Amino acid sequence: MKTFSELIAEGTITDAASNYLAIPKMSIEKIVGKPVEVLKVFTEISTVNGAGRYLLHLRILDSSKEVKVFTNSKILKMQLAAIPPEVFPFQTTIIKYKDGNKQYFKLT
Repeated sequence: MKTFSELIAEGTITDAASNYLAIPKMSIEKIVGKPVEVLKVFTEISTVNGAGRYLLHLRILDSSKEVKVFTNSKILKMQLAAIPPEVFPFQTTIIKYKDGNKQYFKLT
Protein backbone atom coordinates (compact mmCIF):
# COMPACT_ATOMS: atom_id res chain seq x y z
CA MET A 1 0.00 0.00 0.00
CA LYS A 2 1.33 3.45 -0.92
CA THR A 3 1.61 6.32 1.51
CA PHE A 4 0.10 9.75 0.98
CA SER A 5 3.56 11.27 0.44
CA GLU A 6 4.34 8.65 -2.23
CA LEU A 7 1.13 9.52 -4.08
CA ILE A 8 2.13 13.19 -4.03
CA ALA A 9 5.68 12.41 -5.16
CA GLU A 10 4.54 10.37 -8.15
CA GLY A 11 1.97 13.00 -9.13
CA THR A 12 -1.06 10.77 -8.58
CA ILE A 13 -2.55 13.46 -6.34
CA THR A 14 -1.66 17.03 -5.47
CA ASP A 15 -1.15 18.27 -1.96
CA ALA A 16 -3.65 21.13 -1.74
CA ALA A 17 -2.41 22.03 1.72
CA SER A 18 1.08 22.81 0.43
CA ASN A 19 -0.40 25.57 -1.72
CA TYR A 20 -1.50 27.65 1.23
CA LEU A 21 0.03 26.54 4.49
CA ALA A 22 3.58 27.64 3.72
CA ILE A 23 2.78 31.23 2.68
CA PRO A 24 2.28 34.20 5.01
CA LYS A 25 -1.20 35.29 6.06
CA MET A 26 -2.21 38.88 5.32
CA SER A 27 -5.21 40.97 6.25
CA ILE A 28 -7.50 41.79 3.35
CA GLU A 29 -7.28 45.44 4.43
CA LYS A 30 -3.58 45.47 3.45
CA ILE A 31 -4.23 44.44 -0.15
CA VAL A 32 -7.23 46.66 -0.84
CA GLY A 33 -6.52 48.76 -3.93
CA LYS A 34 -3.45 46.76 -4.96
CA PRO A 35 -3.39 44.76 -8.19
CA VAL A 36 -3.27 41.06 -7.34
CA GLU A 37 -3.28 37.76 -9.14
CA VAL A 38 -5.74 35.22 -7.73
CA LEU A 39 -3.88 31.91 -7.97
CA LYS A 40 -6.30 29.61 -6.17
CA VAL A 41 -9.40 29.76 -4.02
CA PHE A 42 -10.25 27.24 -1.31
CA THR A 43 -13.89 27.23 -0.21
CA GLU A 44 -15.68 26.20 2.96
CA ILE A 45 -12.69 26.70 5.26
CA SER A 46 -13.29 26.63 9.01
CA THR A 47 -11.28 29.02 11.17
CA VAL A 48 -11.46 30.16 14.78
CA ASN A 49 -13.78 32.91 13.49
CA GLY A 50 -16.25 30.42 12.06
CA ALA A 51 -17.02 28.11 9.16
CA GLY A 52 -17.72 28.85 5.50
CA ARG A 53 -14.77 31.14 4.91
CA TYR A 54 -12.84 31.34 1.65
CA LEU A 55 -9.06 31.19 1.55
CA LEU A 56 -7.49 33.16 -1.29
CA HIS A 57 -3.99 32.36 -2.52
CA LEU A 58 -2.80 35.64 -4.03
CA ARG A 59 0.27 37.15 -5.61
CA ILE A 60 0.65 40.88 -5.02
CA LEU A 61 1.74 42.10 -8.43
CA ASP A 62 3.86 45.10 -7.40
CA SER A 63 6.04 42.94 -5.14
CA SER A 64 5.51 39.38 -6.50
CA LYS A 65 4.89 38.33 -2.88
CA GLU A 66 2.52 35.39 -2.41
CA VAL A 67 0.10 35.61 0.50
CA LYS A 68 -3.02 33.96 1.82
CA VAL A 69 -6.13 35.89 2.79
CA PHE A 70 -9.14 34.51 4.63
CA THR A 71 -12.48 36.15 3.90
CA ASN A 72 -16.12 35.77 4.75
CA SER A 73 -17.16 38.68 2.52
CA LYS A 74 -20.51 37.74 1.02
CA ILE A 75 -19.94 39.67 -2.21
CA LEU A 76 -16.38 38.39 -2.71
CA LYS A 77 -17.52 34.82 -2.12
CA MET A 78 -20.36 35.18 -4.65
CA GLN A 79 -18.02 36.67 -7.25
CA LEU A 80 -15.37 34.00 -6.75
CA ALA A 81 -17.92 31.17 -6.82
CA ALA A 82 -19.06 32.37 -10.25
CA ILE A 83 -15.58 32.11 -11.79
CA PRO A 84 -14.94 28.82 -13.62
CA PRO A 85 -11.83 26.88 -12.48
CA GLU A 86 -10.23 27.05 -15.93
CA VAL A 87 -10.00 30.87 -15.66
CA PHE A 88 -7.51 30.72 -12.76
CA PRO A 89 -5.15 32.44 -12.30
CA PHE A 90 -6.56 35.88 -13.08
CA GLN A 91 -5.71 39.48 -12.21
CA THR A 92 -7.94 41.84 -10.25
CA THR A 93 -8.03 44.52 -7.60
CA ILE A 94 -10.04 44.13 -4.41
CA ILE A 95 -11.80 47.29 -3.36
CA LYS A 96 -13.64 48.20 -0.17
CA TYR A 97 -16.72 50.34 0.07
CA LYS A 98 -19.14 51.27 2.82
CA ASP A 99 -22.91 51.28 2.86
CA GLY A 100 -24.05 52.84 6.10
CA ASN A 101 -22.26 51.07 8.93
CA LYS A 102 -21.37 48.02 6.84
CA GLN A 103 -18.24 47.56 4.77
CA TYR A 104 -18.00 45.37 1.70
CA PHE A 105 -15.19 43.98 -0.41
CA LYS A 106 -15.47 43.16 -4.10
CA LEU A 107 -13.37 42.32 -7.14
CA THR A 108 -12.95 44.91 -9.86
